[in-house]
Amino acid sequence: MPATGEAGVDPQSLFYASKHYQRLRENNIAVHLYMDGGYAHSPFNRATMPGADVHVNSSFDEALVQLNGQLARQERAYHFIYVFSVDVASHHYGPGSPEFAAELERVFGELDRWYQHAVKSAGNTLILLFADHGAVEMDPASTVYLDKELPDLFVQGPKKEF
Repeated sequence: MPATGEAGVDPQSLFYASKHYQRLRENNIAVHLYMDGGYAHSPFNRATMPGADVHVNSSFDEALVQLNGQLARQERAYHFIYVFSVDVASHHYGPGSPEFAAELERVFGELDRWYQHAVKSAGNTLILLFADHGAVEMDPASTVYLDKELPDLFVQGPKKEF
């Protein structure tokens, strides 16, 4: 399946490219994004995250290790971690599933352990948690799958076992 650019579609024309990260850099604030390797350099991310240093990882735990390394530099910085496993659990099993609840429990447990350690060395740091979207239970029989209806517009990410 062709990538959006290979299909004749410019990712810049599909996605809003915020200048947020570039503005932070102009104000001497480093920008670090921590993302799963399968999606870190996707057409969407390249189009919407100019000006950011992307740190590729394969797990939330690895992202926290990378974050610790950057926090040790004690520079003015903005850090964003995309928690791939929570997104996958929600999409694959559904937001009401025991698998999703277990993944949230695991991630928040790891975040709590990290915070107890990091807060001692992070200094004047704001930690903000947010979700980029919610999830609702859906009936697969009535769902329209755009990747199946318009396959040339979508890049298939790597298949990962959860």
